[in-house]
Amino acid sequence: MNQQYNIQSQWQARKEYPLFSKIIFSIDIGLSSLRLPLAFLSIIGYMAMEANDPIRGTAVFEIITGFLIFAAGLTANILCLLRKYIGITLGYINVGVTILSMIVGIWQITIMHDAVRPGSAESFGFLIGVIASITIRLGILGLYIAALILFKKFMDSQKSTLPQAMQYH
Repeated sequence: MNQQYNIQSQWQARKEYPLFSKIIFSIDIGLSSLRLPLAFLSIIGYMAMEANDPIRGTAVFEIITGFLIFAAGLTANILCLLRKYIGITLGYINVGVTILSMIVGIWQITIMHDAVRPGSAESFGFLIGVIASITIRLGILGLYIAALILFKKFMDSQKSTLPQAMQYH
């Protein structure tokens, strides 16, 4: 009886979901959900582009990564909030797709930068916008990775302290 109480009290002590992860996953549900209407707007933009528009070749990749971020991100975040281990894997897929999306964005920037007159105020504003955008996205991505790492540690600690019959699979 004493050993059973000890196992239950250890489990009680470690069952607290990390607040940081909970907050980041909740915020990312909103951010991932925003990708769906943005992907549809990208489709509309793609259809409105002229055939010889140099940015047209990147638009398909932007659309695909937008839908993938929506699907992987929303699913991963919900599963992580529901304490499902598979959410971690989907979370890292979301990280990978987000990195691909950033690469597509940089590709688009290199194409659009050619249209800006060097040394102009517009060129300076463009550069500031690019730096700010990439910095913010990398910052959010870093927070998301930290939340995934913390959540994985939490889930691993749960498995090691739960009685065999209560362990997740």
